[in-house]
Amino acid sequence: HFKGEAAAPLNLNRATPVQLQSIAGLLRSESAALIAHRTKAPCKTLDDLKSVAGLDFTKIEKRRDRLVCF
Repeated sequence: HFKGEAAAPLNLNRATPVQLQSIAGLLRSESAALIAHRTKAPCKTLDDLKSVAGLDFTKIEKRRDRLVCF
């Protein structure tokens, strides 16, 4: 039984609102806050997102293995 290839991690600097909601588990308002923040200052590490107003960082922390910033 082959499990297949693992899904590529989601780049939060390029993700669409739908991807942020479905893969990262963010609410619509949180994905909007992240998108607004990344247009001014793209994240270099996931920890950079701790300062994003309106974003529940615990959601990012729970999915850390599936999310990246570059």
